[in-house]
Amino acid sequence: MEDWGVALIAAGAAVAGSLVTGWFTRSTGVRQAEAARHAGDEQAAAARHAGEQQAHALLRSVQATLSDQRAMRRLDLRRQAYVAFLVVAERLLEARRSGVGISRPLMSEARHAMYVVTLEGPTEVSSAASLVVESALRSVGGRAGGLEDMQAAVRDFLFAAQDALRSPPG
Repeated sequence: MEDWGVALIAAGAAVAGSLVTGWFTRSTGVRQAEAARHAGDEQAAAARHAGEQQAHALLRSVQATLSDQRAMRRLDLRRQAYVAFLVVAERLLEARRSGVGISRPLMSEARHAMYVVTLEGPTEVSSAASLVVESALRSVGGRAGGLEDMQAAVRDFLFAAQDALRSPPG
């Protein structure tokens, strides 16, 4: 029986050793799997963060582009309003120079162009446009205010408009 006892003890020791080794191997595998999962999660989070940063950068770029386009459109609308007013102002000056006089329809057109300039702004340009129309009205009413006054008012409008076009609209 001694051989059997030794064999049983040896077999029991082998089984116990296998169980202990298996347990430790399993524990190590679980820890490694957990570490790999954690590393994968970290990598995915980093990739998500990088993707979010790229998306934010793209969004900021698109917003800046749209803002620039809006500013350019606004500037172009101002320029168009100023040019239209200058065209009418030149017609007012020509009517005054020719001695024919400024007609009611031309005054109405000048007021309309002035209103558009007033809407587009800024205040300095709007005020200068008003002075052009006022000097033309003085001319129509036969009151004092010669051609030189109208020319000076148009020149002041032109300078105000140039200043406004140099600085981007707010």
